[in-house]
Amino acid sequence: SSSCVRGRIGGESGQEATGKIIYTGKRLEIQAPFGGGNLKNSKKDLLAYSSYLIIKEYQNLTGEHPSGLYFNKAMCLLYRNLKRKNLNLKLPHCWYRYGDEVVRYHMPHQIRWNHEDPRRTSVHWMGSEPDIKEERVLEEVRRITERYHTRDGLRELVAEIYNTAPYEFQKKFREVFDVIYEYKNRRIEIKNFNSDFFYPMVERALHSFPKDDFKVVFKDVEPLREAIKILDFKQHGDYIIELLENFWFYFAYYLRVKAHENVPRETLMYWKSVLPEETERYRRYFADIMIELQSVTGKSDILRDIIKKRLERREEEERIFEEFERDLEGLQEFLSGYGYAAKG
Repeated sequence: SSSCVRGRIGGESGQEATGKIIYTGKRLEIQAPFGGGNLKNSKKDLLAYSSYLIIKEYQNLTGEHPSGLYFNKAMCLLYRNLKRKNLNLKLPHCWYRYGDEVVRYHMPHQIRWNHEDPRRTSVHWMGSEPDIKEERVLEEVRRITERYHTRDGLRELVAEIYNTAPYEFQKKFREVFDVIYEYKNRRIEIKNFNSDFFYPMVERALHSFPKDDFKVVFKDVEPLREAIKILDFKQHGDYIIELLENFWFYFAYYLRVKAHENVPRETLMYWKSVLPEETERYRRYFADIMIELQSVTGKSDILRDIIKKRLERREEEERIFEEFERDLEGLQEFLSGYGYAAKG
């Protein structure tokens, strides 16, 4: 059976779409909306052929379906390499949370994103092989598969894609997360990790932030910098990681609007429409964390002001809610006078 859903399709991209959730009796799968975006006949399409080959060549070599991470990066690298050979796949892709990735709801409809394993999205091709052949595509796909199909190869592939990131900030911020991962999996204690190593690296990343292209997000850089500086990684490590991840996801909503190719105008309009909501969501989240840690964060003038404004906003929200409840009670009393019983 299947049902229609509008929302975030998870996995590596978390991009929003209207699509179908399909339960095959064995697994949960996501089908792209409207037969795969604007593909009128995917069997005649180089994009469909390329997608098929990326999946099937990986399967032939490993015996497994490729992960969403591998598929995204391999498709983007294939697109880039073939474009240099004057062969344009017209791949719909953008820079988002996890680097350069396809806009999945504008990909061929035969692609299935399987989320059965919450730790690893796998990518499947459902249907027959496209009846188009292109030797240049096949040669390049086989070269990519041979080089990057292993675990070490995937790390190399991700690094190669990130080398072409449109902003230096993306590379430096990714290095911060690499350091966090290494630190959390360390076997020896690193003395003064926060002050001598971690904070200076975060500072270099934030210093490279492209403020002219992201004026709204730039307003939130200084508060984040102040929070990371005042918190100690050993004591507040989980909070610090959460703060950095949430800032990155917030930035990614703006990034995809700036850095994209072959994305339909209607999709771009939708992406732009959610920016105010995501900005409000992030700032509310950040302020709530600062309140939670205000025994430390309250020592900063910048953060103390954010805490004060958020507490005032909370009081206002509570007052509005209480007024609403009183109005609702009054309405129920009014209706009961006319013989209407309040329900619920």
